[in-house]
Amino acid sequence: MRYLDAQQMIDSYGLEAITDLTDRSDPPRGQIDMDRLVGAIEAAEELAEGYLFPRYTLPLPVAPKNFTAHVRAVAFYNLHRNRACGIADEVRWARDEAEEFFKRAGSGVIALNMQTGQGSQEMGAASTPPPVSFAPPSVFGALLGRF
Repeated sequence: MRYLDAQQMIDSYGLEAITDLTDRSDPPRGQIDMDRLVGAIEAAEELAEGYLFPRYTLPLPVAPKNFTAHVRAVAFYNLHRNRACGIADEVRWARDEAEEFFKRAGSGVIALNMQTGQGSQEMGAASTPPPVSFAPPSVFGALLGRF
């Protein structure tokens, strides 16, 4: 895992949620299935890199926080796939927003700002994603390009 690890997922979404989403044993053991969690993270990283490879040398030497946040949103979405209860709208919207971010970064519409051990390396304009909205899309949000 290049940009995100299991502990970051647990810190972001909680031990109970990650356990719930990964433990598919019958009866449930109440433990995180690390293979499922790692698979969801790796698939999210591969999606992100698929959009970035034309413009950036991969793997990124240091991943910007906003990039990591979007990888995390996609990994969380991946954990929800194939669940009988479906996927909550806010999880789907966060994943869609993340994919749009990756597309824009890969096409040069926005640039990733990266810090290296040698100081700051400006890669273009700052690209901080808007806060994830858990409300349905609005006409106003669509006009601003935020879904």
